[in-house]
Amino acid sequence: VYTGYTFEELTSQLHRPGWLELLGKTDILIDGRFEETEQSYDLRFRGSKNQRALNLPDSLACGSAVAFNL
Repeated sequence: VYTGYTFEELTSQLHRPGWLELLGKTDILIDGRFEETEQSYDLRFRGSKNQRALNLPDSLACGSAVAFNL
C-alpha cells in the first residue's frame, strides 16, 4: 500500500474510521511522501529515497517501523 503518510503519522490516526481495518489487511507499506529531490530510479517499489518499505504486521505488533527487505 502506498499512502504518502509515514508509519508514525498513520499510527497516530488509528481512531479515524477504516484506518485500522485497512492497515490490518496490509502486508507491506511504502510510507512517506514522494520527494522529487530524493527521486531515484534504482529503488524497488519506491520513488524516492525518503520512502521506506515496511513489514506492516510486524510494525503494528511492536509499535515501531520494521523494515521489509525488498
